[in-house]
Amino acid sequence: MTGQKNRFCHHLVPIPLRQSPCKSRTHAVTVSGRARSGGKVPIVNRPKNAKQSAAIYLTTIAAVSILGFLTTYYLQRAYLRSYTASLRAELSDQSYRVAEALRQEIFRMELVTRGLAGTISVTPDLTQDQFEAFARPLINGEAEGMQLAVAPNLEVTYVYPEEGNRNVIGMDYRIVPSQLVSVNESRRKRTPVLSGPVSLVQGGRGYILRHPVYVPDPVTGNTTFWGVVSLVLPEKVLLADAGFRDAGPGYITAMRRMNAAGQPERMMAGAPAVFERDAILQTIDLPDGDIQLGIAPAGGWPLVAPNAGWIAGIVLTIVLCIVGIVTAIHRLARGREEARQTLLHSIESLDDGFAIYDEEDRLAMCNRKYIEIYSRAAKVIRPGTTFSEIVRYGVAHGQYPEAEGREEEFIAERFAAHRAGNRIVEERLPDGRWLKICEKKTRDNYTAGVWVDVTELKQAREEAEDANRAKSEFFANVSHELRTPLTIILGYTSFLSNPEVLPDYAAMRKAVSERADADPEILRLHDRLVQATQTYNRKIQSSARHLLTMVNEILDWAQIEHGRMSFEYGELRLDELVGEVCEEFRTTTDGKGIGLHCNAEEVTLDGDAVRLKQLLYNLVGNAVKFTSEGSVTLSAWAEGDMVRIQVSDTGCGIPEADAEAIFERFRQVDGSATRRHGGTGLGLSIARFIAEHHGGDITLSSAVNEGTTFDVILARSGSRKATARLAASDTPAPTDEDRKAA
Repeated sequence: MTGQKNRFCHHLVPIPLRQSPCKSRTHAVTVSGRARSGGKVPIVNRPKNAKQSAAIYLTTIAAVSILGFLTTYYLQRAYLRSYTASLRAELSDQSYRVAEALRQEIFRMELVTRGLAGTISVTPDLTQDQFEAFARPLINGEAEGMQLAVAPNLEVTYVYPEEGNRNVIGMDYRIVPSQLVSVNESRRKRTPVLSGPVSLVQGGRGYILRHPVYVPDPVTGNTTFWGVVSLVLPEKVLLADAGFRDAGPGYITAMRRMNAAGQPERMMAGAPAVFERDAILQTIDLPDGDIQLGIAPAGGWPLVAPNAGWIAGIVLTIVLCIVGIVTAIHRLARGREEARQTLLHSIESLDDGFAIYDEEDRLAMCNRKYIEIYSRAAKVIRPGTTFSEIVRYGVAHGQYPEAEGREEEFIAERFAAHRAGNRIVEERLPDGRWLKICEKKTRDNYTAGVWVDVTELKQAREEAEDANRAKSEFFANVSHELRTPLTIILGYTSFLSNPEVLPDYAAMRKAVSERADADPEILRLHDRLVQATQTYNRKIQSSARHLLTMVNEILDWAQIEHGRMSFEYGELRLDELVGEVCEEFRTTTDGKGIGLHCNAEEVTLDGDAVRLKQLLYNLVGNAVKFTSEGSVTLSAWAEGDMVRIQVSDTGCGIPEADAEAIFERFRQVDGSATRRHGGTGLGLSIARFIAEHHGGDITLSSAVNEGTTFDVILARSGSRKATARLAASDTPAPTDEDRKAA
């Protein structure tokens, strides 16, 4: 197994390519035939692999084709043997039936002649009538066309049936050489002799069975030749009754006489060529010799199986399927190899480092950039080296500045992040550059990682953080500078609201009163001046308080960003806090003509009274600000270990798409509403921050033109733990991006 892995890794050795000098960062891998530098990307082992693959493919196709041909050949041969054996068995059965039928026909003929010959030997001096009386029962019921002739002293004297055969009467066999041969043979052998087919005197062709008749001498007891009995059966009748002509379609039959030596003597029916075609033979044993029957296929024995085309077609189909499968596999393998080569070159052309470690955490492959990044550990960066060995070697040779003085701790941290396979790590190189390392686990438990140079990005982020810090400090300083004169303005405007407390006003009022009797108009003008001054003063106070609120919100957010917002926890009565907030807004709601309903249970909790009051002030203030008619309701009650505060209004409502956006800093839903009602857009962000530091959160439900309900959940106890937990986190306060990610 190890050897296989090493071979696999060997094929994935980093590909030396010329690196692109471009400085712009990109994380998109462009798959192309050229590297970013513009040079051709060499395909690793491409010609060799392509030739090997093509050779294997062609060899496989040739082997499959040859195997298909041999399979077709042997299948056809096997089926041909089986078919031929079946055909021979069928013909053998057919020939046996024909031979048996012929044997039966000849036997019946022999019985007829033997019966008549026996009768004649007893009564040789018979008349025509006696002959017919004997012959009629023998012939009737036998084959159609059967004829009997009796020739005493070899001259035909009696025939049956006489009709149609009268021309035979009187024929002397001694002067008919064609028939004398069989007559003499039967006389000599003293056995029935079958001859034919011969041309008959009465017309046509037929087979003649000759049976010699011997009459015993009453005195000596010896027999003397009396004559011959002949039974004639037309050729067509005999062969038809035996089924000779109906052996079967596609078959040919023949019959021949065999001599005593078992050699063919003469043909009796059919063509001699039948016996030259490896015919199926049957022998009919007769007293005067054998008859041989032969049956063979009309076109000869088959050289090709009848379904050879089907066999070839099926095998060809199978071969084509196999060739198709092999071709598909070859194309797939070639495509995968091309994709692999493309992937390797694409990875190699990256400006970022790339590496893959297998399930045993051994380096499987990497690109040249990865080796350049860890140049001090390049000696051990090769396939098969474990991640731990590479890191330890790098630590020992100063590859990781952050590891100085805490080597084992750094190795453990880096190895844990690598094994987790789901962390993003930032790492500093000896030359001051920064890397962002993103490693992920694959389905095969491999670890794939990308090493991105984020030096410029980190510098830009540090510069942005410095700028943001400077901005926050500027806001804080400016806000402090603004709050001081605002405090003074509000302080002096309080005197203008109550001028009676000013000694100068009392003296002026006294002087005006003394002169009022002489000139009443002076007192009236004085009072109008005081009223106008108080009206202007109220506007100044309102604007100053609004500006002071905005300044305080900016200061609060600056404290939140820097983690400086402090919380002083203690036991407090929530119902009292709700009552105070309601009383502060009562004048405002009465002035707008809207209702303000407050309902709070007597609930105690561990919290910061000032901050919670600020939270309620922001929520109720928003509700009052955006409600032009209807009412605002503030409720609070306990729910187990939690406290729920609910602020509802009948105002303009908030679209669902903006439900979370309103908790972002400097965000308000409607720009026109912002201009109309003012505000910094920090109130809800600060309120959520306060709720989170009390172990809770803020959510809302709203419908446009129907109103909005804010739900605040706070922990009755444990707020200090929540604050400690947030303070211990990496960032001083949760940002808008953090909340979105959560």
